Amino acid sequence: GINAEYGSGGDDFFVRVWDLTKNSLVSTFSEHVGPILDLCVRAPLVLSASHDHTIKVWDFRTEQRCVGNLIGQQGPVKTVRIDGSYVISGSADQTVKSWDLRRMQCETTFSGHSEWIN
Repeated sequence: GINAEYGSGGDDFFVRVWDLTKNSLVSTFSEHVGPILDLCVRAPLVLSASHDHTIKVWDFRTEQRCVGNLIGQQGPVKTVRIDGSYVISGSADQTVKSWDLRRMQCETTFSGHSEWIN
C-alpha cells in the first residue's frame, strides 16, 4: 500500500500519485480534458479538480480507473476537498458545492461570491 502519498497535476491533464517513502510514482490518471487545478488525496481516493469544469474521483483499488465524475460546476473547478463521504468544491462560476460522494451527486450549491473561489 501507499505509505506517504502525494498527488500532482498540471497543464498536461495528468494526475500523478507518488509514494514519498519510496520516491516512486504509484499511479497516473488521464481522463481530464483540461489542466488539473487542484487535488485532494485521501487514500485510497484521489479527487482531481480541472479546468474542464469537472471533478474526477479515482480509487487505487480499481486499477487506476476513474470511479466517479462530479459534474455541475459551470466554470473551472479551482479547489476540492473531501470530508468523510462529502466533497466540497469551489469554482470560477462563483459557487461552492457540496457533493455526496456515495451517490456522486451535488447536494447543495452555495452562492454569494462575486469572484472566483480558490
